[in-house]
Amino acid sequence: MSQQTVRQEDWAVIAFDGEIDLARVDDLARTLSRKWNPTKNLLIDLCSVSFMDSTGLRWLFDTYLDLVEAHREMRLIVPEDSQIERLLSIVGAEQVFLIDRNLDKALETIGSGEISSVWAKPSFGLFDG
Repeated sequence: MSQQTVRQEDWAVIAFDGEIDLARVDDLARTLSRKWNPTKNLLIDLCSVSFMDSTGLRWLFDTYLDLVEAHREMRLIVPEDSQIERLLSIVGAEQVFLIDRNLDKALETIGSGEISSVWAKPSFGLFDG
């Protein structure tokens, strides 16, 4: 799994590829902790992720909660009609995550200040820890 990091003012943009599953989620978490500065908001690009299991999904929710507690924001980039979009749709993740369809749109959105900060800890039902 490779990663790419781009800095955008108050945002860290990190792109992942390959699979996000039980076998790789610990590496993913370590990579994120090395590349993400907790004073930054986080934009995770999942466009090149081919598969995600429930472990990866749980990691996304846990990461989101960490950012909420730090008064930071998180957005996802997920291509339309992808396996990742279907998975997120099944669990209702669009009610929690701000999702863009491509990097250009996401960068345009964060650059224009169209971000809505919601720092109340959400309830995820099955994902509550």
